Amino acid sequence: MAMEALTFEQIKPGISRKRVADLQKKVNAIFCDFEFDQSDKDKPFLDFDEESLREKSKLMATISQKAKEKGIEDAVEMAYELEAKKLSPRLVQSALSVFLTHNEEARRLGVVVPPLALQSKFRRGERRAHRPHPVTAETLYGPGLIAYFREDYDLNDHHNHWHDVFPVPGIDDDSGGKKRRIQRQGELFLYMHCQMLARYNAESLAWGLDELSPFSNYDEIVKISYNPPSGLLELYSPRPANRGWFDINNPMIPGNTISPKRDLVKYRKNIFEDIEKGRFLTVDDSNVAGEYPLTEDNSMNTVGFVIEALNAELQEVADGVKPDRTLYGSLHNTGHNKFAEIGYTTANPLYGVMGYVAAAVRDHVFWRWHRHIDDFRRIIGSKYTHSLLTYKADAEICNLCIQPQNPSSNTPAGGVATYLCPPDIGLNEVNAKLRHEPYKWDITVKSTLPKSPTVTCPQVFTVRLFIVLETLIQDRNAWIEMDKFTVSLDKQQDTFTRMDLESAVARKVRPFKSDSRCSCGWPQNLMLPVGKPDGLAYVAFAMLTNDELGQDSETHSLSFCGVENDDYPDPRCMGYPFNKVWESRANSDASVESIVENQPHIKLSRFKIYRYIKTEVGEDEQKAGDLVHAFHTWMNVLEGKKGS
Repeated sequence: MAMEALTFEQIKPGISRKRVADLQKKVNAIFCDFEFDQSDKDKPFLDFDEESLREKSKLMATISQKAKEKGIEDAVEMAYELEAKKLSPRLVQSALSVFLTHNEEARRLGVVVPPLALQSKFRRGERRAHRPHPVTAETLYGPGLIAYFREDYDLNDHHNHWHDVFPVPGIDDDSGGKKRRIQRQGELFLYMHCQMLARYNAESLAWGLDELSPFSNYDEIVKISYNPPSGLLELYSPRPANRGWFDINNPMIPGNTISPKRDLVKYRKNIFEDIEKGRFLTVDDSNVAGEYPLTEDNSMNTVGFVIEALNAELQEVADGVKPDRTLYGSLHNTGHNKFAEIGYTTANPLYGVMGYVAAAVRDHVFWRWHRHIDDFRRIIGSKYTHSLLTYKADAEICNLCIQPQNPSSNTPAGGVATYLCPPDIGLNEVNAKLRHEPYKWDITVKSTLPKSPTVTCPQVFTVRLFIVLETLIQDRNAWIEMDKFTVSLDKQQDTFTRMDLESAVARKVRPFKSDSRCSCGWPQNLMLPVGKPDGLAYVAFAMLTNDELGQDSETHSLSFCGVENDDYPDPRCMGYPFNKVWESRANSDASVESIVENQPHIKLSRFKIYRYIKTEVGEDEQKAGDLVHAFHTWMNVLEGKKGS
């Protein structure tokens, strides 16, 4: 007999449906009804600008205080009135996004930030949104070939929401009324973005492009331009070709305070040198100088929040002691701003997408800039070594396999399929939408304990899954995390099956929920990198560790989201075991394969990812009738690259 659907009152006992509906309606009005008019251009809000972030922090505190004193309805009403009085809509929406994402009462009621697709910062150009993205020479070569990846709506929504969950200004510390950073926030900033880079690099190589090069020469002239989709042209300026950073800043921007290039050169030099020296220079509240040692345990997190440039109050490494901001500055954020100001002109007074978390990933230079930022993480990882035996589970992996869930799949044996499907032009996607067939992992494990585990005394351990292009198997920075999960083995040997939708990396696909925080996982449609028509060789890696992941019924995308109001749920370093150099490779040319074959708790498995083109998709997705000429033109190019 079918189960009856739960009512609102059963899901949220004691909460008025009308109260929630009225409050959500007001929130929706703040995000969806206000347009970005000239008042926002006169004093624009930039997500990475230091002055903008200070204003955001102040407004977050004001909204939070109003909620504590008068309730959440009054806090939201205040935000609405501020926006109506022409306070920058971007500022109000950015501050309110963080508040609603983290506020306990908002989460209890189920009042959430509306999806990015409905927000005015995404749909200002709605009347032009269904025009095809122009096909130019740049569309057909280089980064233009993977524009579908950068312009993917779900990727942009992921990046936008992740920065709401882990905001630069921090979140309220209810115990003391101060702002605080989230535990391991700096480490997660570096790790989440390095995983984005690994995936982008895999996408590039699948099309025969070169590996991603870092933007590390601040005098470089960037040859390739970036033009936003037509639906976003009223919000962001194009970035012209053959332009680089301004030495000082863009003189056409009134009152421009973006730092000069020489400041970033100084910050980069100081950070690199002091990572190598194993310390940051500090100052306390009395401006007394000191040193803070960078250790194997703290360096990744500390360097992460210094580079991301969390608000000064969040950079405390001891009571009243912070890294000297005059030495280390705001490298990551200012780099974003230096790119964002390039396209600003008197005739078109708009910043580029690099100034905003909701759109920055659309520009190829985002990936080059973050590849440069990732150099700091790589230096830390190369300074230290670790043994693969330290957290070894007493179990052996007998078999590891990734395969389609559908036993009747037409994908060749030993492979899984990706599809280039029609893009959703209304969501400002271009060329194609990458998807994959449903897949699953099967992993067979056997206990090596002297006494077999039982139902009453199971053996508990964590399974860690990664993949990498076969050609990059020796590069620890190229491995892509696919999942991690804790299992209980209650017999000598068993096979565990893990579906793609269950991944601890991925954003969950499910009905509307009250907890918007758990939406910061990696997009489901991009979980598999694109393949090749004849199959692209990959290697899967599984490792069993003798630990348990923290459990949280609300947040399932643990790798990128963590757990609300608790420690990060994995006791190991993020990216383990690829976060540091393996001891067995530190002073030798030993290959990953030769090392792993002697480790029963680790298993490699080879498979292929195939690429197919779909011009029609299911009814729940884009309709075939929405295809546009630009899409077909690009598809003709893909047909010609069958061997790529």
